[in-house]
Amino acid sequence: MTGLQAPSPMAGHVATAATVAENVWRRIEKGEPAAQPASNPTLWAVVKNLLALTLPRPAFAISYVSVLLIAGLLAGYWHARLETMSWDRALASRYVQAVDPFQQSFRN
Repeated sequence: MTGLQAPSPMAGHVATAATVAENVWRRIEKGEPAAQPASNPTLWAVVKNLLALTLPRPAFAISYVSVLLIAGLLAGYWHARLETMSWDRALASRYVQAVDPFQQSFRN
């Protein structure tokens, strides 16, 4: 084939991809953020960013998991205690009525 050939449609994409890769490496070297943070971030965004920055540190990750585990155990203990108190009242009431059916059971 001689003469002029039609340019490849992918030729522009290769140059663009090379430019994008070059810009990415330039941003990485300079430490520039990929996107600008919101001017008025929400509370969830702040917490999410805080956790993303601190959780990679092993000491913080271990303490974070420990606090969540202890909080879960305490919540479970508290819930079980309330359920036990409820069962104790119900069983006491049934016992009183089983011993003396005419006795008024105490209700709190």
